Amino acid sequence: MAGMGRDVNINGKQMDMDRIDENVKLKKLEEWIITNKSMGMGMMNSMGHPFHIHSTQFQILEKNGKKPALNERGWKDTVMVQTGEEVRVLVKFKEKGLFMYHCHILEHEDLGMMGQFLVEE
Repeated sequence: MAGMGRDVNINGKQMDMDRIDENVKLKKLEEWIITNKSMGMGMMNSMGHPFHIHSTQFQILEKNGKKPALNERGWKDTVMVQTGEEVRVLVKFKEKGLFMYHCHILEHEDLGMMGQFLVEE
């Protein structure tokens, strides 16, 4: 995730309903790496992004190479990713279909900080 204001994006792209950003396999474990490369000015220098994945839950393996805090070790559907942070998660998709992932800040969603993934066999 990166950008500020109207330039927010994931993997350098803003949401496009006509594009599939990721193809994932049904019932296969995947490791996703989520990073926050957002930069800002003043108080916005440390803009965290709560990253949410639809229709699944995941476990946080590491945050910046370290075990997550105790309150982050259970099943999650959203993880807070601070500026400069890298988060590794383990996820399995149990339903076929087209789903979304996005920053869970409403203004960022509205500005296109989202992507789509297709789960197939």
